[in-house]
Amino acid sequence: MNNIHTDDKVIVRKLQFYYGENLILKDINVCFAGQSITAITGPSGQGKSTFLSLFNMLWNDLSLARVSGDIILHLDNRHISLLKHELPLPALRRKVGMIFQEPNPLPMSIARNVSFPMKLAGIQDKKYINHKIKTALQQTFLWEEVKDRMNKSAMELSGGQKQRLCLARALVLEPEILLCDEPTSSLDTTAARVIEDLLLQLKTHCTILLVSHNQNQVKRIADRVFKIKNKNLFQIQ
Repeated sequence: MNNIHTDDKVIVRKLQFYYGENLILKDINVCFAGQSITAITGPSGQGKSTFLSLFNMLWNDLSLARVSGDIILHLDNRHISLLKHELPLPALRRKVGMIFQEPNPLPMSIARNVSFPMKLAGIQDKKYINHKIKTALQQTFLWEEVKDRMNKSAMELSGGQKQRLCLARALVLEPEILLCDEPTSSLDTTAARVIEDLLLQLKTHCTILLVSHNQNQVKRIADRVFKIKNKNLFQIQ
């Protein structure tokens, strides 16, 4: 692939996204560097979440959605063109994790929540699975709070704990890119700051794309800031 800078983790070229006959995103050309936090801001309804969903192909399940252009990700030390389907969808979603605005723990135990992606990936080594569960929960500063109730329902956790659990679940397969769609908007200030601190630590080995309306949050943690307006993407910081 020509004209790709070695520091670029995400490359978007001439991207257009349609839902039915409606053009949602128009002629977007952008590169996002690795090991950084890039924030995407802008008014509601402008396509921020849609833009984020492009990078793990969530839009692929929408019958009226179509995309043109190219999206290139640097994964496993090689460049992958998403729209040319150069990586199977399950493999892509192991490399590109995502957390959402509302915590979405599964109705099962804390341990099974974190191990679920490994089950989907066909990993069966119980010793390895237990090690990865503990490591992911330690990464999200949740281990000490839940280590004595791993078999209890994840639905009993507080809102902040649920979001950290979802983050642990996203991290257990060591994604290279983490997509965060308003990950703190449903949390109180204390819980939100914990998530922010986690993201700052994670960027040393993970590229983070963050959709956020919270301008103070963006100022605190983002390395670069882009705004979606009038269907296009503009760098503002």
